Amino acid sequence: MKLRSWKRRMRNGLLVICDPESRESPDVDGLAPYWQTEHCLLVPCQHRDFGPVTITAGDMNEIARTDHEIFDGVIVSPSGTLALETVYLERIALIETGVERNHVRVWGDGYKDTLFLNIGIAPAP
Repeated sequence: MKLRSWKRRMRNGLLVICDPESRESPDVDGLAPYWQTEHCLLVPCQHRDFGPVTITAGDMNEIARTDHEIFDGVIVSPSGTLALETVYLERIALIETGVERNHVRVWGDGYKDTLFLNIGIAPAP
């Protein structure tokens, strides 16, 4: 999986990482560093009113890591694909993983309204 990057203004300051065939979403309390269900992860980032967020995704071994890890867990995707979307279902990208269980790690700049999200993806055990 090659590294890819996008710059987007994120409505509501949330990035959705999910199975594109699942429409479940977690309840957001505004307090946690992220919100997750089995098939969906919501990660906070800078709100669109303050500028774009740089989103980079790719192989876990190639993605740049920071000292500020936001998430380290599994997203189940029976379709073998992960979607990156806004909370308004605006598609940013589809990432073909070819596996159902995806180990996903997300890093930012240390602030809840991070200016960038680096997303590493690998098959989960």
